[in-house]
Amino acid sequence: MTKSSLLISVKNIEEIKKVRKYADIIDLKNPNDGALGAWKINQLIKVTNIYQNKICLSATLGNIYNNDIIFKELFKFDKIGLEYIKIGIFHDSINELEKFLNSLKYKKIQTKLVAVFFAENKKIISYLKKNIGIFTNSKFNILLIDTLNKKSEGLLEIYTLEFLKSLVMSAKKNKIKIGLSGKIKKDQVLKLLNFNPSIIGLRSAVCKKFERHQEISTKFAKEISALF
Repeated sequence: MTKSSLLISVKNIEEIKKVRKYADIIDLKNPNDGALGAWKINQLIKVTNIYQNKICLSATLGNIYNNDIIFKELFKFDKIGLEYIKIGIFHDSINELEKFLNSLKYKKIQTKLVAVFFAENKKIISYLKKNIGIFTNSKFNILLIDTLNKKSEGLLEIYTLEFLKSLVMSAKKNKIKIGLSGKIKKDQVLKLLNFNPSIIGLRSAVCKKFERHQEISTKFAKEISALF
């Protein structure tokens, strides 16, 4: 059985140095700009020039709601040399989500894609759980459940462990990789590792005072990495 990968989100190049020994995936994200704030393109290029083929890099595309703008930015990010690009599923309706998935089918993208679903949107999460098989042949390599509102509840306050386990098991039956993220605390990591999601994504848990805007603590990253 493949073990869960630890994804740690970083806000600058200095933080990469702090966690590169401990994270399986280093995620380039701006925590000061909502759920999926993006780095500037020139900074992403700088990082890939230094670290490409040395560490596994992902980056968030940004808090983008419009499909045309998503695809415009996606084509830019696809040229950078990242391992993964994380795209937020901000669509409110099932119809909008299905239109987006259908449009994405016809886009030529080289980088692996991660679909980020938001835990607070229970209608979309319910749809995902019931129809997870439709992602078997989609352009998304990984599905990730995250939280949209970083000032409110964490993933395990919104959903029970039983629900998350059922979702992960359903994805595995369909041979789909699925990850869990969103204000996950250190003492919750082991509970999630028990049912082996593909990825556990963290930011607050490796920051001082469990505050995502604070600097990352190498000590916290090392302690959490040891759990994996």
